[in-house]
Amino acid sequence: MVRIGNAVRSAAAWRGPVRHRPSSSLMYDEFVRRPSVPLAVRILTRDNDPDRAWAVFEQIVASEADVGVPFYQAMMTFCRRRMPSKAPDVMYTVVERDVPTCDGLFCMFLAACQCMRPIPVDAVLDVYSRSGLRSHNALFGVAHICRLALRPASALFLIFDAIEYEVVFSDRLLSVLAACCAESTCPEGANAAEVIMDMLRARQIAPYSNHPAFGNLVKALLAQNRLDSALGILSLMDSIGVPPSARTFTHVLLALAKGDRVSEAISVFRTMLDRNVDVAVPAFASLVAACGRCSKLSDLRVLHQHSENRALLQNEMVANAFASTFAKAGLVYEALDVFQDMVDDGLEVDAVSMVSLIAACAERFYMSNLQTLHQYARNRRLMKRNRVASAFVSAYMLCGDLEASERVFRTKHSWCTKRHRTAAQEPAQPEITSARKTTVERENEYRQLRSVFVWNAIRRWTW
Repeated sequence: MVRIGNAVRSAAAWRGPVRHRPSSSLMYDEFVRRPSVPLAVRILTRDNDPDRAWAVFEQIVASEADVGVPFYQAMMTFCRRRMPSKAPDVMYTVVERDVPTCDGLFCMFLAACQCMRPIPVDAVLDVYSRSGLRSHNALFGVAHICRLALRPASALFLIFDAIEYEVVFSDRLLSVLAACCAESTCPEGANAAEVIMDMLRARQIAPYSNHPAFGNLVKALLAQNRLDSALGILSLMDSIGVPPSARTFTHVLLALAKGDRVSEAISVFRTMLDRNVDVAVPAFASLVAACGRCSKLSDLRVLHQHSENRALLQNEMVANAFASTFAKAGLVYEALDVFQDMVDDGLEVDAVSMVSLIAACAERFYMSNLQTLHQYARNRRLMKRNRVASAFVSAYMLCGDLEASERVFRTKHSWCTKRHRTAAQEPAQPEITSARKTTVERENEYRQLRSVFVWNAIRRWTW
C-alpha cells in the first residue's frame, strides 16, 4: 500500500500542478476587455448561454476583423446545440461577407435548421441560391430538408442543378431526388422523373440496384397518368441490369389495368409469370375487371384458368372479381359456377358481384337462379343494401314476377320505416347523431327504391 501511494504521489508530482479551466463567465469577461477571434471560438465551443454567445458573435462581426470559416463553424455548432433559430442569420452574414461556404459549414447550417419548427425551407433555399455551393452534400442536404418540411416539390430544381454543375449522382442522391419526384405528386415531379430516366439510359447515372428509387420514379409518373413512361421503366431497368422488383411490376400492372390498357397489362402479367414474380391480388383482380370492360374474353378465360391452377379462387377478392366480370360480360354460367364455388368454400359474395349476378340472371329469365341468389342475399343480410334490393325489384319485374318484386319493395319499405320511427323516438343526444344521419340516408335509399319500383311497374304495364 505504501508503494502504491508513493507511486501516485510521484506521478502527480511529475504532471505538475493541476490546472483549472476558466469558467465561461470568466472567459466572457476577458473577451469584453480584450475581444479576439480565438477567444470567441473558445467561448462558443464551451459556453451554453445563448445571450453571451450571440453577443460575442455580434461583436466579432461588428469589429470588421478578418474572420475565417472556423469562427462561423463554431457559431453554427453553437446554434445547432443551443440556438437553432439564429442559424439563418449566421449564414446570411457568411454570404454577405463573401466568406467561402464549405460543405461542413453548410451542412451544419442544415442540421441546425432541422431542429427548428417549422423548418425554415425558404431560408434554406435562399441561402443555397446565394452561397453558390453546388456540391453533392449540399444538394442532398437541401433535398432532405425539403422532404422533412413536406415540400418535396421545392427540391425538384436540384436535379437540373446537378446536371448543370456536373454533380455525380450517388445512390443516396438518386434516392432522395426520386423520393421528391414521387412525393410532389405534380406534373413537375413527373417531368423530373423522366429527366432522371433519360440520364439512366445515357449512363450519366450509375446503374445502382436501388429498387425503392425506381419505385418512386414509377409513382411519380403514374400520379400524372404517364403510363407509357412508367411502362418504359421496366425495359430501362432490364437494360441496365437491375430487374424490376415485384412492387414495381405491381404498380405498373395495376395502373395499366385501371387504364384499360389490357394488351400491355397482359404482357406485363406474363413477364411476371415467366420470372416467377408474385402477382398481388388487387392488381390481378383489377386485370380481371379490365378484361371484362374491354371484352377481352379470351384473356379473361386464360386468367380464370390461371386462377384455378394457382388456387387463386380461394381468395375472396379474386373470386368476386371473376363473378362480377363474368356476369357483366354475359358469361352467366361461368359467373354462377364461381358463385356456387364461393358458397361452397364459405367466401362472402360482395354487393357489386351480387348486383351483377342478379342483372345477368334477369336478362336471361333464369328465375330459379334468381331465387337462389335472393335466398343467399337474405341469409347474408345483403338485402339491406339499397343497390341489392333495387336489383331484385328490377329483376323480378323483368322476369314477370310482379308479386316477388312488390314483396322485396315492401320489405325494404317496412325496414326503412322502422328505422325512421326508432330514430325519431330516441332522445336528442350527440352520440346518436350518426344514427340519425344513417336514417336520412336510408330514407333517400327508400325514395330511390320506390322510383325503381314505380318505373318498372309502368314499363311492365306499357308492355
